[in-house]
Amino acid sequence: MEHTSNQFLERVNAIIEQNLHNESFSTADLARAVFLCRMQLHRKIKRETNLSAARYINQYKLEKALRLIKTTPDTIADISYEVGFSWPPYFSKCFKASYGVCPVVFRKISAGINN
Repeated sequence: MEHTSNQFLERVNAIIEQNLHNESFSTADLARAVFLCRMQLHRKIKRETNLSAARYINQYKLEKALRLIKTTPDTIADISYEVGFSWPPYFSKCFKASYGVCPVVFRKISAGINN
C-alpha cells in the first residue's frame, strides 16, 4: 500500500503516518486533512484500493506493525501502541485476521524460531 504512484494515496499515506500514534485518528480526521467530506474520501479510497477508508487506515497500521515486528525487538504491546492501537489484544485480533497468525507467532516465524 505504501509504494504507489497515485498522488492521492501517497498524500493519504503521509497523513496516516503523521498521525500513526494518535489512537483517536479517524476517517473524519483524514477527510479533513485531504479537504474532502467523509463520503468523498470513502469513495475515492474505495475506487483506488477496493477498501473502505477505515479499513485502509487499519491495513496501513497493520502493515507498519508487520515491518516493526520483523525489524525491531520492541514488544508486541509497544508496537501496537506505536501504530495507533489503544488495546494490544484488539491489535492482536486484527493482526491475526489479516495475516492468519498472531503477532507473537509471526515474530517467531519471521525469526526462524520453531515453537
